[in-house]
Amino acid sequence: MTDLEEVVREALSDRVREQPQMTEPASRAIIGAAAVRRRRALLAAGAIVIVLIAVVSGGVALRSRGTGPALEPPISPSASAEPPPSPTPSPTSSLPSIGMSALVQDQTNLLTQDGRLLSLSSLEGQPGRGYQIAGGWLVSTFIGVSAGAGELWLLRPDGSALRLLDQLDADIVVSPDGRRLAWRSAGKLVVGHLDGTGTVVSDASTPAPERGDPLAFAGSAVLIGYSSTGGGIDNFDVWVPQQGRYTPSWDQAQANGIISIYGATADGRWLLGMALAAPGSGGKDSCLARIDPLNRLRVVARACGLPAPGEWGEVSPDGHWLAYQSLEGTDGRWRTTLVDLTTAFGQPKVAGAWPLEYPGMWTGPDTMVTQGVDERFYRYRVGQPTGEEVQVLGMPPVGKVIFVPVLS
Repeated sequence: MTDLEEVVREALSDRVREQPQMTEPASRAIIGAAAVRRRRALLAAGAIVIVLIAVVSGGVALRSRGTGPALEPPISPSASAEPPPSPTPSPTSSLPSIGMSALVQDQTNLLTQDGRLLSLSSLEGQPGRGYQIAGGWLVSTFIGVSAGAGELWLLRPDGSALRLLDQLDADIVVSPDGRRLAWRSAGKLVVGHLDGTGTVVSDASTPAPERGDPLAFAGSAVLIGYSSTGGGIDNFDVWVPQQGRYTPSWDQAQANGIISIYGATADGRWLLGMALAAPGSGGKDSCLARIDPLNRLRVVARACGLPAPGEWGEVSPDGHWLAYQSLEGTDGRWRTTLVDLTTAFGQPKVAGAWPLEYPGMWTGPDTMVTQGVDERFYRYRVGQPTGEEVQVLGMPPVGKVIFVPVLS
């Protein structure tokens, strides 16, 4: 394959790599959609230019391969298109092994922690993302991109599937303990739980705002948000079911200078995000923010002087560490900055940094796993500046993955 063919293949690959998605997990998609759109725009522009050159020079054979989620419907390759050859896997006998849950191979299978592949063919629609809970895996699917196009399924360890919800307007949110759900459907925001019979029970509901989807749980509160620009989420509000009907107060987050929200602390008492150092002053300096979800998203503490934030942030399962995308350093390259949340608001400082453009998924209290552009997997540990390559039990030799968090 020539360099020209390779560039075209990669460009078109990214266009079909991801299927429609309603709302991504709060820790990623609250502010991550902008990066996806910018990357797509660049790839699409590059593909157009290259195709024009190819036509003038006699044309090239285009090959495409799709894996992963996207914000527009997947593009089906031509029936006559030749599939790309599978790359030869590197020797892995000496690599440490890990088990993890993930959606793989165009999201047609779910990989379990013990290395089994469960088929998702019985699920209606295109799988999007999932959560591992005590009784199996919650997997959302999409039968289009319009309102009411989403469904939620329970995939059991034996491979059988049970549809739990349909006509969803946005993806569900699952609490960190895996017991509570929040969703939007038929013009309502709803919270509920999964009972022992495999049924979702509605616990409370309220008329939904014109815009705003569930993003995360923070204790008894449900964070909601939307994008006013078509990029990352830039408007935030909170519904507290115990306080009754939802009353819109979008202006409060803006007045408090909130830029982004990464997720909740381990105890659910606070939300963590980034906020302007001096709201209303016109300054652009931002600080790590501790936000009160029960008090109209009031910023109760700021940790300033940290590297400027990017668009991704992940809080470790025990709430000890925050890994977020930043422009730390003078070379203009994105890194993943580590902050110790137990001391950050008393003594703000960087606890470490990893050479990752985007944080991956926490797989333990101090370990994170990411998939590189070479489709290999790397494990990073707090206190170590570089990662180590690992092999994932049962992982097929080719394919991007969507990580599936394991909820307690």
